[in-house]
Amino acid sequence: MTKEELLKIFSAYLPYGLKICTSYNNGKSWNKPKKMLGADLDRLRTLVKYIPILYDLSYLTKEIEHEGEKVIPIDYISTSIKDSQTTMRRVENNQSLDVLDYWKIQRLLELHFNVFQLPEGEYINKATLTNK
Repeated sequence: MTKEELLKIFSAYLPYGLKICTSYNNGKSWNKPKKMLGADLDRLRTLVKYIPILYDLSYLTKEIEHEGEKVIPIDYISTSIKDSQTTMRRVENNQSLDVLDYWKIQRLLELHFNVFQLPEGEYINKATLTNK
């Protein structure tokens, strides 16, 4: 995946406070971009490596913390039990989520889920990240 493709994917998360890990001269820095328009986007293009911090889709049924509250993401994006089962079948079968309603994708982006199904090396799993 090219840097341009990754930037397009990352830009979907930016309104929702995406955090990224950036590498400068073998050091790491954790950033929450404030604005990603114009010059800031150009700055991102020059980074040696940038990795978003996202939840894996397998965490849809697990309790996570979002804005200080505990939520179960599948409940946050489902209108019924049948609806949640349909979504989970798609996730379990590694099918694309592009058939979901826009509002559901928007909520998953807000919760920082890997809705674009990036390979594991392209993002840091937020659930396994430890505070140091």
